[in-house]
Amino acid sequence: MGANQGVEGMRGGTGRPEVKATWWWRVVVPLFVALFLVGCGAEPTPPTSAASESAALTGPQSDGASGEPTAQAAPDPVEILSRNVSAARSACAGCGGELKVDAATKKDMMDELLREHSEHQGPPLTRVNAEKSLYGPAGSTPQVAGQGKPAPDVSFRDQEGKEVYRREIKTFAGNESTFSKSFSKYAGKMKYRGEFYIQVKEGVDPKVLMQRFWDDRKEKGALEKYADVYAAFHDEKGRPLGLWMFGARDMGVPGG
Repeated sequence: MGANQGVEGMRGGTGRPEVKATWWWRVVVPLFVALFLVGCGAEPTPPTSAASESAALTGPQSDGASGEPTAQAAPDPVEILSRNVSAARSACAGCGGELKVDAATKKDMMDELLREHSEHQGPPLTRVNAEKSLYGPAGSTPQVAGQGKPAPDVSFRDQEGKEVYRREIKTFAGNESTFSKSFSKYAGKMKYRGEFYIQVKEGVDPKVLMQRFWDDRKEKGALEKYADVYAAFHDEKGRPLGLWMFGARDMGVPGG
């Protein structure tokens, strides 16, 4: 799958100047994309050579004299992309994630996820996606919330019981307007952090869904609260269709 991403993410909602040819865009971002795609068994597009000039992407500085708190800079799209791709890759089946349960427990967890999602609106969850959704960061153990429990559907915990990753599973048929409204609501239920594992029907283009989400939120700052929630799309056979950032306009790792 290709490794291609927009540069428009440096525009609306960030409060930062447009950057057309920084070394961040030309080297760092393609390297993150390449690492993600290699982990998923795909051929990455080689990064382009670095431009000679660079630009500072820092927030406002304080001289410390006034004692007044300095306003927080809006999340940087490059930081959003790199942070979330790293987190998702650590929990991805086939690119670093682990499934740390025995066969009987795995079957019970899959059955619970399939039962829960058979009662929701939209297409039923497939068995292969139920299994893939149980993969988490190395050393973590999945815990399935169960029917009627608060998000996330799967919480991954370390040996001390601390949550280290969270995943909410959704199936979706393809209406862009419904996607935009629904995932704004779902993100709130996820406390604006973690992964949406989204199963879509054949022929659905995740970029079209995400574009509608971004287009509905063009006012300055509208995307900032979504900086730590992202969408990992899969088809009904479990094949990855890309990782997209709700909080960074036009930013993601396309695939297919």
